[in-house]
Amino acid sequence: MLGRVRRFTSWVILLPLLLTGCLEDPEPREVYRSLETQRQDRLPVSPHVTKLHARPDRNMVQQSAGMSLNFRVLDKRTLRIHTLDVKVGEPAAAPWLGGMLVHAYVPDLMVYRGRAIHGPDGHINPSVWVELRDAAAEVLYEGWLYARDTALISWDHPRFDLTFVGPTSKATQG
Repeated sequence: MLGRVRRFTSWVILLPLLLTGCLEDPEPREVYRSLETQRQDRLPVSPHVTKLHARPDRNMVQQSAGMSLNFRVLDKRTLRIHTLDVKVGEPAAAPWLGGMLVHAYVPDLMVYRGRAIHGPDGHINPSVWVELRDAAAEVLYEGWLYARDTALISWDHPRFDLTFVGPTSKATQG
């Protein structure tokens, strides 16, 4: 008799648990929706969302023209690391079958009130304003990459990571 009661009690507890786990959720929860389907006014207001960038000024572009810079590209699929030597102002081919163009290099960048400015003496923040394009010449990314800030040093792509390393040793010596 005690065995029947235990068996009956287990079925009473397990059956609803099994049935509720098999039912479909009638409406997907907003938490699990992608950013594209969520309401746009709920996204945080930041430069990479609003497309408002502190672009380099003409002086920054002219001062760094022709300077040689180092980049590393990690191919996540093959785990191969490509090293790129890119000159400021000259288009370069990239492993993602597109290209990149570095518009400016700023060794002491500060963004103040939405403007890119040179930092105070002793401030070191090597940064580049870069434009990345795919094979169809569509812009994949346009903005700053930083050599020192660990949170902002690379461009993250589903297959590639682009990291700005800094100026080449030849550029820093001469």
